[in-house]
Amino acid sequence: MKARKDKAAPLRRIILAIDGSAASAKAQEFVLANFQPGRSTGKGGRVPIPVSVVHVMARQPLAPIEFRFKAPWIRSEKKVKDAGLRLVRQSAQQLIQAGFTAEPVCKVGDPAEEIIKIASRQHADLIVMGARGLGTLDRVILGSVSMQVMQYADCPVLVVR
Repeated sequence: MKARKDKAAPLRRIILAIDGSAASAKAQEFVLANFQPGRSTGKGGRVPIPVSVVHVMARQPLAPIEFRFKAPWIRSEKKVKDAGLRLVRQSAQQLIQAGFTAEPVCKVGDPAEEIIKIASRQHADLIVMGARGLGTLDRVILGSVSMQVMQYADCPVLVVR
């Protein structure tokens, strides 16, 4: 069967990668403003487009361990994880209210690597993420998550600025 060039294939699954920045808020706004929450079933009906809202926290370097009490860095890491979970749940709830189906996904690891893994496992049709706007030097030294995702993802990546 030959695909029509004038019509895009319907989206079956979107990955929305967020990090709490203004750029990721713009990415979410883009999804809400530019994608219809439901796709046609071809029989006159519509089904909601599933969106996985993904937040990946970079691993913290190991600190010296103190044995007689809980180290402060462990408590602060738990706070960071809790904040990340709240962030994806809030975002997923906004998408659900707009008519999408959404699931929060919160991981710890290398952000680009985890986003790519999740998109691959879920057979995503599109990854949407924000660009932080790092300068040339920062991008070379720190690397850019969006650049890495664009280079290695198996599906299209839409970077919102």
